[in-house]
Amino acid sequence: MTSPTPAQRLGEALRAITDNGDAGQVVALAREYGIDGRLARRAAKNIEVNASAYVQLCAAVGIDPVTGKPAPREQVPEIDWRLVSAMALMVLINTSLSIRKAASRWKLSPAALVRLREGEPVSVENFLAFCAAPDIKAKPSKFRARSPMFHGKQAAVQVEHP
Repeated sequence: MTSPTPAQRLGEALRAITDNGDAGQVVALAREYGIDGRLARRAAKNIEVNASAYVQLCAAVGIDPVTGKPAPREQVPEIDWRLVSAMALMVLINTSLSIRKAASRWKLSPAALVRLREGEPVSVENFLAFCAAPDIKAKPSKFRARSPMFHGKQAAVQVEHP
């Protein structure tokens, strides 16, 4: 028997904590954690969602995004693809791997690795493969924005002048 896909694991978890995926409850849970309700409804039906929504929903329902095992419920912001890009670039430089060799080693297509390197979103499967790569080994939730500046907003900084 094949293991469930990330979309299936998330859908099962969402249906388990709501009345079998009741749309109203799923949307309410999503809103409570700052996630788009439409994406949560899709996820409850085992339909793939973007990687940021996947990681956020996994945290909201309390499952590990990689294994599907129970994890603490928490609110996490969207993935900051610039942080993913920085990690990809740093590892590519430090390992001296070409895009093709790194993609093969990390079980990604070269196109997916180029997208990651450029800070562009990729599918859930590609993002999880990148996080699990031997040279990366990072939890998916570590690539999240920590400051309002990461969302294109200005942070309020007060400077005192003498």
